[in-house]
Amino acid sequence: MWWDVTLASIKVVFFIWIFSYVFRPFLPGGYNNIAETIGYRLLAVINGIPHFVRGAWIFSSSIIYYLGMFSILGLLIIGGFLFGYTLLLKLGISFAEALPYYQVLSSVAEDKTAWAGATSVIASTVAIGHMWNLRINSVKFDEDMKKIAREEREAKEKRREEQKNRLL
Repeated sequence: MWWDVTLASIKVVFFIWIFSYVFRPFLPGGYNNIAETIGYRLLAVINGIPHFVRGAWIFSSSIIYYLGMFSILGLLIIGGFLFGYTLLLKLGISFAEALPYYQVLSSVAEDKTAWAGATSVIASTVAIGHMWNLRINSVKFDEDMKKIAREEREAKEKRREEQKNRLL
């Protein structure tokens, strides 16, 4: 799979970087510089991986989130149709145009495998929604902590200036 290839590539790059880092002091001058250049470039590649993974996660979770939301909306519509048409059938009212859809949807509704799939779609959508909320809250928390730290730093500078002015 593509994930195995990616993981193997990461392992190879990491091994080469560690190898160039550990054996660099034992190499002659010219090779030492080459190994240092290779090491720094590979370190840049290794440091770039989390940014790529984060972007890929945000992109894929966005798609999955909206697909899940549309699936939930579809389940709601299907459930409403099944409930409403069943109620009409119990009252003795039947629409010939809707009967084939009702029969197909009711057979799907009786299938446990279909409900397992629907449940997993809903559960994954809820989990992704919670992860989005967590990401938003953590960004907001970081911004609040930076704001508090900046305000404290400004207050300390102001007190220092006031003390300096009192001493003069």
